[in-house]
Amino acid sequence: MNINKVLMEYDNMFGISSLEEIETFLTRKLDEAYGESDYYSAITLLNELMGFCRDTSQNDKGVRYCKQVINLMGTMNLEGTYEYATTLLNVANAYRAFGFFDSSLELYKMVEDIYKEKLPQGEFNYASLYNNWSLLYQELEDYKNARDMLEKALYIVDNYPNAKMEQATTRTNLAVTLLRLYQLEEYDYLYDKAVKHLKKALQIYEADGGRDFHYSGALSAMGDALYIKKDYEYSIEFYKKAMEEIDKHVGRTKAYERVEENYKRAKKMQDKINKIPGNNPHIFNNNLERCRAFYERYGRPMIREKFPEYVSRIAVGLVGEGSDCFGYDDDISKDHDYGVGFCMWLTEEDYEKIGESLHQEYENLVLKYGREFYESSDIEEIVGAKAHLYMDGRRGVFTIKGFYESLLGREFDILDVCWLKLSEEDLEKVAEVVGAATAELIQQIADTFGISVEEVQAIMADMDLEPMDLLQSENLSDLLLQVSGAESALALLTNEQLYADYQMLMEQGRETLEACSEALGISPEELVQAIMQLQDGEEVMEPVADDMGVQDEPIAESDAEKDGDVEAEAEKDSLTQAQALENQTTEATGQQG
Repeated sequence: MNINKVLMEYDNMFGISSLEEIETFLTRKLDEAYGESDYYSAITLLNELMGFCRDTSQNDKGVRYCKQVINLMGTMNLEGTYEYATTLLNVANAYRAFGFFDSSLELYKMVEDIYKEKLPQGEFNYASLYNNWSLLYQELEDYKNARDMLEKALYIVDNYPNAKMEQATTRTNLAVTLLRLYQLEEYDYLYDKAVKHLKKALQIYEADGGRDFHYSGALSAMGDALYIKKDYEYSIEFYKKAMEEIDKHVGRTKAYERVEENYKRAKKMQDKINKIPGNNPHIFNNNLERCRAFYERYGRPMIREKFPEYVSRIAVGLVGEGSDCFGYDDDISKDHDYGVGFCMWLTEEDYEKIGESLHQEYENLVLKYGREFYESSDIEEIVGAKAHLYMDGRRGVFTIKGFYESLLGREFDILDVCWLKLSEEDLEKVAEVVGAATAELIQQIADTFGISVEEVQAIMADMDLEPMDLLQSENLSDLLLQVSGAESALALLTNEQLYADYQMLMEQGRETLEACSEALGISPEELVQAIMQLQDGEEVMEPVADDMGVQDEPIAESDAEKDGDVEAEAEKDSLTQAQALENQTTEATGQQG
């Protein structure tokens, strides 16, 4: 049997033939292989049938094929060979999909043992093993071990320039894991890394024409990322596309049903946002909710349609002096400074280019659609007579500098603003906590590699690194490569003990960052900013914006789910810089307009 020709014919059937026809083709070829006593081809076909049953949720059949191929290889005395390990990996993947997690874990360990005996560290096969092993850890909700496995896999596949699909698949799996960690730990850097990996994965799949089955996984994961940030409108698009891809390749399997469930959940949330109040004034609890809904329904589409090249440069939110910016308004608030709308901020340069036209488009929206968001008795008083006065003063388009000068009552160069930075007292505490923690990390590096602390410090000096710099993973990685003597990441991977030490110290670096952040009561991102402030040695001032009514949750974020409803959230802390919601959405989707 010409097995390569059979496999090529099999691959070409997807998207053309029905699943029943594809399965019949495989089983017929398997019978032919047995009839010809071509057992090696039979092993290959059994591996394909295991994968097919896994992807089409045919668990019972899949288990039978798994047992059949292991028995066949046993009779051929192939245990312990590289080929045996490859088949065990496929069986482990099938068992994982079928829910036999303990058996799957045992098989992954057996595969790794055989690889270590038969293959050099860093060989491409390890990437496939670690990728699939990580999926088991995800099923077990052990996301830190899953992340470690995937980072090992990514180191390997990125050193193989032609392995584009494997690079995309690894990045998708790593992104999914980072999103789960983000939901547990709420560190923004985890989310940002996840989205970065997903964007790269989608670029790779789409450059290939979206032909790879795993394209659906990247689409679904991006839907998850957008849903987490409550961007339901665009998460729906990604879920829908993922469902189409799954249906095209393997039909409406359990994987399809899982994505469909997420699609329905996102659509339900978006439907709540799109709901128009009619005659029920209680649909919106306050003006913040009303403004958010107005932006989601009309504002964001306008920006993307009319100003697509500026989507990532326009910050959108609801900020100002009114009680509605906090969500604290009530019926009495309707008699002053009250109306539907939102704020948009531009740099001075961008304002000169599009400020006037953007403001005109915004006014058109308010005058044309604003009345849809009010009870009928309020329309003329709020939306009609006062609309233009209200928009010009507290809603609409502003330069960042002009907006805050108006609120603060003084002029300043926005590049020199430092009143949001930490006080001297807080910086001293940061220096104390981080200094002690990094000293321990440096000692651990010295102990691990059998050198003195002074030698580590000398290497750091040559690299122009301060102890605080080690809390940034790229700096720590560079230092470890230098201290270990490894010339590259690939060289590191070829030394098993060296790589284990590297992984352990990188994890220690992450734990040190998290511990320092927790001790100081700030996020890792805020800690990094504080370190930068310390290194810059800038003079600091205390915050001066305590008495301003400023909403710290931009309206472009969808509301939190509570008891099935969409509710606006007014946060406790005052924030005087609007978050660039359009930037965030563009970063997540990789789309403009």
